Amino acid sequence: MLDKIILLTLTAFSLGSLGQIFRESGVNLYLFDLVVLGANLYLLLFFLKKKHFYTNSPLMFFLFFGLFLFVVTLVQGGNLGFWLRIVLYFGFSYFVYNLLYYKYLSFEVLKKLLIYNFYWVFLLSILQYFFFPDISFMESFGYDPHSSRLVGTFLDPNFWGFYLVIYIFLNEFYLKNRHLTIIALLLVFLTGSRSAFLVLSLLIIFLYFINTKKALLLTFLIVLFFGYSSLPQRFEQTSTANDSLALRYESWNSALQIYQASPYFGIGIGNYKNYLIGLNLIKPENYNQNSNNYSDSSLLSVLVFGGILGLILYLIFLLSYARNFKNLVFLILVLVNSLIINSLFFPGLAVLIFLTLNLGMLEN
Repeated sequence: MLDKIILLTLTAFSLGSLGQIFRESGVNLYLFDLVVLGANLYLLLFFLKKKHFYTNSPLMFFLFFGLFLFVVTLVQGGNLGFWLRIVLYFGFSYFVYNLLYYKYLSFEVLKKLLIYNFYWVFLLSILQYFFFPDISFMESFGYDPHSSRLVGTFLDPNFWGFYLVIYIFLNEFYLKNRHLTIIALLLVFLTGSRSAFLVLSLLIIFLYFINTKKALLLTFLIVLFFGYSSLPQRFEQTSTANDSLALRYESWNSALQIYQASPYFGIGIGNYKNYLIGLNLIKPENYNQNSNNYSDSSLLSVLVFGGILGLILYLIFLLSYARNFKNLVFLILVLVNSLIINSLFFPGLAVLIFLTLNLGMLEN
């Protein structure tokens, strides 16, 4: 039963935007919201019956951060639904950690579940890239009008690209599947995502320290794929007015302006869009964009939501995972990526990030 719940939860998150159940007045409800809530409740009851639960410093620091953000959001009249999502994403990953710690779930079983989920993701990627290469028709629903790029079920090449890079990391350090890394590498290039390519390059640099032959092979494949992908053209587009990098700079600047409204304690979760409108930082025709609830940078989002105190608490929480080489490498990848895109708060990424960090803690 435990393995089925974990696989169902991973599958629900991998469906991403395709699992949307409800959307009205800026409120979105997805299949993964219901599944992860049910999974957390089931696992909570499971451990209450077992009457033991292992706690460590990352959990304690997350509770400090979570409580701080809860109070700030409550005082600022924000949306506690967004706060609950963060708690559920971390909670699920920590329950899985405890299942492994007490051997209610074997690591071999979890490895199989993650590999099954990856090949499901591979199938979804192929279907989207070849049958729905142009998603410009989704612009009216708040999504960017990408064309001829792999966007997966997240409908965003940057989020999907980093999702694939995380799987490459998992495979090289934990899963050890024969074909997974090569397949994921090819899919990363089909996204045309510069942020994903950046963290992928960093990952390969770290791989030189543990497996030089594999790192050399991946370097060769990167050079080969780079020549046949859209990335060279993407790097040449940074000076154009409509390029995503220029829009990202604009998003970062908006976050820093909102931060000044409450620099120490933040504005809470769920108020970001109201401040964008109040400060005239977005045009009326862009009010419907999904990205209006946060900055394109996760760390800037934390800074805005919880102020400088919230950012300090969150960084302490993340850095408490840096107990070994694997987690240190992964944290560097996550922090670099989260400076560029909102990976730490994106549902499918957040769950996989927390799960990967908690796997690393098992070695301690």
